[in-house]
Amino acid sequence: MENLESKILFHSYKIGVNESKSSLKDISLADGLAGISIFLSNFYKSVDENTVKTKIRETNLKVITKVVKEINSQGTVLSLFGGLTGIGAACMEAAEYDNKYYSLLIKVTRTIVEKVNIVFTKSDIYTNLTFQIYDLFNGAVGISLFLVRAYKKGVDVPDIEKAIHHLTTFLVRISVIDTKCFSKSLLFLPAEELPKSGYAHQLLPKGALLIGEAHGLAGILGCLGTIYKIFPSSHLKEHIQNILKFLQEIRDDRVLYPEYVLVSKNDTPEIATHKLNGGWCFGSLGTTYSILLSSESISDDKFVDQAKKDLFFLLSNWKSDIRSDSLIMCHGLASQIYIANVLNKTYDDLHFEKIITKMIDFVVHAANWKEKYLFSDVAMSLKGKKRYERGIL
Repeated sequence: MENLESKILFHSYKIGVNESKSSLKDISLADGLAGISIFLSNFYKSVDENTVKTKIRETNLKVITKVVKEINSQGTVLSLFGGLTGIGAACMEAAEYDNKYYSLLIKVTRTIVEKVNIVFTKSDIYTNLTFQIYDLFNGAVGISLFLVRAYKKGVDVPDIEKAIHHLTTFLVRISVIDTKCFSKSLLFLPAEELPKSGYAHQLLPKGALLIGEAHGLAGILGCLGTIYKIFPSSHLKEHIQNILKFLQEIRDDRVLYPEYVLVSKNDTPEIATHKLNGGWCFGSLGTTYSILLSSESISDDKFVDQAKKDLFFLLSNWKSDIRSDSLIMCHGLASQIYIANVLNKTYDDLHFEKIITKMIDFVVHAANWKEKYLFSDVAMSLKGKKRYERGIL
């Protein structure tokens, strides 16, 4: 199996090299230049061949140079998915093996801090609150996590603490859940503010509160837990506890957490019937992982123990919920492998070695060598067609 793993990794490495020579202008972390850069930086750390390392350094310099050029021509947006935060994340990874990226990291971080300290102090930020404003990919969660990581690494930028404070205040305020007047909760999305693409409007004609790690309450929870470790306060701890209690109320022993919560006729939360979904983006894996991280940060052993049991349940049942057309990150099995590996290295009482081996074996043998990018993601439409793309994230 190691030969097959190596073949797949070098295949992706060659794609990264080739894309750096192409006319690719997509700067995004998930499917563009920033994601390619991060992959190359991580691949650099895992190979021993000096010729490959030299090639990666040369290629990554071209990639990041192209990213900066595109950002300057396209304009500066803050998002992790396709903006400055994603570029900053790429610079942060590259700076671990090459100091020349550190000055660029400081410039990008400074720009993000300056924009955050303007945007997130505006009073009208709380109106028309679509998920793009607060989510991981496009909004405050991804920006917050980047700035916290930069702060922890000692990136010297004025007012970075102030920016983190503004983002924290924003995320706390929008994630207050009113269970008595559920539709009045700021995080509850009316139907007209749901994503225009895909089939959200067909599933949720009356709106919903999204729960998932990428676009919902769980993502905010995990972010606030991360912030609490560096900037603890009694107010933030109480808010984290309130979110944990709400998630406990909507938890189902058989299938764990729903992707979304509807509103009843009495304007209280209504849990739609759902199935086991071990995905990271919207599914129970991301939600449970955020519960573990946040409850550990505030030292709530009860929630920590429950989250560990739920994670073991989820990962032990990976064959029951995974879709064969969804193998890459976000919606698929790759996210389960990644989180299982992180948990295995972090917690002595979680032993996922055998599960990880089985999942990796399944993925590498599912590679479709007829397709350039090998692995498929779940189709984001009702047409049911498989979608192959870079999917570096």
